[in-house]
Amino acid sequence: MPVRKVEATAINTDRAKTVNCPIGSTEYGRQRKSIMLVNAPNPESVGKPGNYAVFPAMGVVYLATRLRRDYPNMEIKVADGGVSGFKEVKEELDLFRPQVLALSVLTTTYGEGVRLADYAKEKYGTTVVMGDDHASFFPETILRERSSVDYVVKAEVGENALSYIVGKELYGRTANPMPHGGEEAIYSRAGSGIFETPFHKVPLNKVYADEEDIPKLDFIQEALLRAKDNYNAKYGHYHKSMRTPCVINNVRGCGNGEIRCTYCSIYDLSLNVGSPKFFWKTVDTLNEEHGINFFFEVCDSFLTFRRYIKNLINEMPFNPKDRDIEFEVYARANDVVNVKESIGWLEQLNVTRVNLGIDSGDDNILRLLRKSNIDRRRILSPSEINYRAVEAIASTGLVTTHLSFPLGALGETHESLRRTVDFVDSLAKAFGDSIATIEASELIPLPNSPSWDMLLSKKTPVFGFDGEMEKTMVDAGIVLSRQTKEELKNRYEGKDMLKYEALTEDWVKHFTHITLSDIEWAKEKVSRIARRIGATYGNAI
Repeated sequence: MPVRKVEATAINTDRAKTVNCPIGSTEYGRQRKSIMLVNAPNPESVGKPGNYAVFPAMGVVYLATRLRRDYPNMEIKVADGGVSGFKEVKEELDLFRPQVLALSVLTTTYGEGVRLADYAKEKYGTTVVMGDDHASFFPETILRERSSVDYVVKAEVGENALSYIVGKELYGRTANPMPHGGEEAIYSRAGSGIFETPFHKVPLNKVYADEEDIPKLDFIQEALLRAKDNYNAKYGHYHKSMRTPCVINNVRGCGNGEIRCTYCSIYDLSLNVGSPKFFWKTVDTLNEEHGINFFFEVCDSFLTFRRYIKNLINEMPFNPKDRDIEFEVYARANDVVNVKESIGWLEQLNVTRVNLGIDSGDDNILRLLRKSNIDRRRILSPSEINYRAVEAIASTGLVTTHLSFPLGALGETHESLRRTVDFVDSLAKAFGDSIATIEASELIPLPNSPSWDMLLSKKTPVFGFDGEMEKTMVDAGIVLSRQTKEELKNRYEGKDMLKYEALTEDWVKHFTHITLSDIEWAKEKVSRIARRIGATYGNAI
């Protein structure tokens, strides 16, 4: 199918007309407007991370909150497949019978998302929208291959796009609430063609600004309770009182930027900053109304945003410690070590857990993973920076760490794998009381990551290791024949449905010097170390 760009019509900010008729009446049946938003479930075959099902999925809640604002009388249902599972989501779909089904899909959950799309389309004729990372990677391919999918949203923040689609499908509105043109887009199918409606990325402080934009947790009360039970069963002993966990995402992007780690497949790593006032208003409201007292700010590298952190502290309307409110953040070891104020900031904000992508205990593997662990004083090696980061956090006596290790990096050897296992052991012996989670699993070359580009021999300017991908692979002792390159391209290029087992097998076979059995050996060693110190163990990716 050819792809044609189309420009939407002028901006229209009018609210949808309300429906005023008794539920169950004939008129209600004709006027019913409904949407179900689903965080696609994880397949049973994929290993679970250490924090699996301990935080509710908030992306779909933010979307539902926006739709409630734009369409006050539309029926809205939210289902968190990450907490419940496929069977339960399907049962909820049968009870609700939505006119529109919006699915949030990652590469790991895309297959289950397609199953739900196929079912809803066949049984109820539902209009299906897909968004989130995997949808953004393959919008045109998904529409070509999946007849059950009607729209694909390619965007880092999807509120405006989904509101436009709902207005068009359920209310007959053709106006587009997004600036015309740009790097993000809505893709749709019409006749024999695929149409692209491009729009500009919107800053977070423009999307989330008013009290009406604070996520409405009423949409996920049951999932919230399940997450609370799961979290306290796993991590409750690290806290003085019971935690009610929730995710917040008021700042996005990574300090590595588009250099990105070899395995990183996140759709957009550019820096996007929300309002500090909105952050605190959200924390205050969710704490007061729902008792949320443990917030996971899932920004990809929180300590990168130094000005934002200073503003957060300066505009803090209350001391989180006085209200027993704690936070968890992602951080780069590099920032923990090189930014002298980092530990003080964490303590002021009452951050009690830091999620660190340590990745390896081998300096050469860290270089090939593109971790960018650089000591400004030129004293510490990349692995020593990792060690010092864990040490600095443990030294507070108040903050625990969540450590992850993707095994089987580019050029991984038996020696480097053993060094990583020994490194995990040394961290456990020195700082075991402060380590809450250790994750270890096979590196999967997911779409949009540098490892995916290597798998397909794609020399893109963003992920090309400064234009020297082949040289880097040779440096890692990896040389692919022309036949192997063609075989891998034929196997994966242009495909929207990917099998993780096959991806892992091909990666380990062609891009490392070890076997899957070696990785299993390392995972078992790491899991034993985690059990020894009482830490939760899970998959790293």
